[in-house]
Amino acid sequence: MNPQNKVAVTAVSLLFALHSVRAAEIIPAFPPVDEGMVCYVLQEPKKDDESALRVELIAGKSVETDGVNRSMLCGKIDEKKVEGMAYSCYIVTSGPVANTRMGGGTPGSARQFVTVSSGLLSYNSRLRVVVYAPKEMEMRYRIWSAGAENEFDSTEQDAAIKKAADSMIAYSEAEKGSVRHVMQLPPAQDEYSLRVELIAGKIVGTDGVNHYSLEGGIEENMITGWQFPRYDVTLGA
Repeated sequence: MNPQNKVAVTAVSLLFALHSVRAAEIIPAFPPVDEGMVCYVLQEPKKDDESALRVELIAGKSVETDGVNRSMLCGKIDEKKVEGMAYSCYIVTSGPVANTRMGGGTPGSARQFVTVSSGLLSYNSRLRVVVYAPKEMEMRYRIWSAGAENEFDSTEQDAAIKKAADSMIAYSEAEKGSVRHVMQLPPAQDEYSLRVELIAGKIVGTDGVNHYSLEGGIEENMITGWQFPRYDVTLGA
């Protein structure tokens, strides 16, 4: 097992509504609000151990459904660096609503809140979270608390690859200098209320006082011709 590659499973907290404000009145460094957009600002309360918390931004709207098929909102929440500053803001883009086609429902018989989310963001009470979203969208957020970190287990990985069978054809072997890690999540009763955070890191010497961070990222890439993603880790200084 490699202790440098771990995964943390989080538990869901409450869902709140963000309050809209004019960004120029609060944070002059942030860009002005475009026509048709609303700026939302979230000030996270100070917590004892903020490293164990994450924030998920959720943008959505209520749509009419037939009560049977599942509706999904096409869109995304992108992080954008603020020019000349060490801060980021988040831009919401909304697309059409897609539906499953099981049939049997009555159009307009039910309403559903369809959403797009940001994934898990670091929790930092010293910084405000600034979001720009279309006026027709409703903004919410969740606070997640981290569970225990777990190492990728080689025995479990072999079992996961065997269970995946032909689906593993989609995933290439690791390139030279890289390692491929595979994990099978255990079944859970309410999987909608769970998230997985992938953590890549390494042990380095420090001075015991300053905070050290590792440049790089973990990027989701959809595999061409398949409906699953892979996650590629890049490490920097």
